Amino acid sequence: MRVFIAFGDSWCAEIRPGASLVGRDQACDIPLADDGVSRRHLRLVLDPRKRQMTAEDLGSTNGTMLNGKPLDHRHPLADGDLLLVGRTLCTIHLLHEGDPRLASLQQRSCPRTCRRSWPGARCGT
Repeated sequence: MRVFIAFGDSWCAEIRPGASLVGRDQACDIPLADDGVSRRHLRLVLDPRKRQMTAEDLGSTNGTMLNGKPLDHRHPLADGDLLLVGRTLCTIHLLHEGDPRLASLQQRSCPRTCRRSWPGARCGT
């Protein structure tokens, strides 16, 4: 299973197994240039053994919305789920090898290499 988090139609990041932090802080695995995002806003955890990804708000000031509802505890994510992080809307894509969407998402992956050596976010630069 491969997981991408897409930010609108412009760019996306592939999520690697383990925990990934999303926030305004440049030290986050997925840093976002959005004033509505806390420094350490959200934790995404990909567990390939369970074939599951979860999201957990880290007590952010503005909260996180999952499919239009507040994310108030760790919650499993499904393909097509929408996360609103600050003012940034993200779509979760859970893909299996051979999924026709894979090539398109790989092309949209940001060329900037972030801290964990995977196609990361624009990072506000």
